[in-house]
Amino acid sequence: MLDKQIKKMNVNSSVSRIGIIMFLAFFLVHIFACIFFLAAKMNEFTVDTWVNQKGMLDSSMEMKYVYSLYWAFQTLTTVGYGDFGAYNTGEIAITCVWMFLGVAFYSFVVGSLTSVITAEGSQQENLIGKLKALEEFA
Repeated sequence: MLDKQIKKMNVNSSVSRIGIIMFLAFFLVHIFACIFFLAAKMNEFTVDTWVNQKGMLDSSMEMKYVYSLYWAFQTLTTVGYGDFGAYNTGEIAITCVWMFLGVAFYSFVVGSLTSVITAEGSQQENLIGKLKALEEFA
């Protein structure tokens, strides 16, 4: 569905590819933020969950979601500020899976961006070659 909408807008394939990668990144961050919150909720927000450790038992759901997003972004980007982390076995397991997927995602992004840049460069060289051939013919 997203691909059809991009084709309707007649966007450059490089731009659409980067847009799809960014959409995928935000979607994955949202999913893992929800899973991280669910891990704390399944433990009923006991003392060894991130919600209790951050003192957020009485916070709104929106604030808990924002903190979950914060955790997901800092884990995906491998920044890991050190002020937020996993406190029980379930949260640690989720964090390990997310870190593994983060490395795979980074590899995919770097490979895709390299491919986009290389493709743009080769298209430019191809155009220059055709223009020189046209000039020589004229």
